[in-house]
Amino acid sequence: MDTSNLHLLDASFLSTAEVLSILYNSAKTLPGLIQGHAELTVEEAQMEIEANPSLRFQYLLGRILRVDLSNLSKLDLTAYSQDNGVTATYRILKKKK
Repeated sequence: MDTSNLHLLDASFLSTAEVLSILYNSAKTLPGLIQGHAELTVEEAQMEIEANPSLRFQYLLGRILRVDLSNLSKLDLTAYSQDNGVTATYRILKKKK
């Protein structure tokens, strides 16, 4: 697998709620918080999307996201990965198989 640009990928084969759920569940808790929100389901992610139609998420329920979900065909996870690593990127790519 070419890993030269793992931070930019096409996630358009997933719903926005699925991507948000994957990103949230792979994200780190904000420093100073002992425990963040439990895992985010796709249904809960959809409610968060409806509450934030810009689809830009800096932080969500105590976790660092720094992601713009407005264009899933060119999803840029550079800022997200700086804080959280590339785990979510691999999870998204794995769902494509």
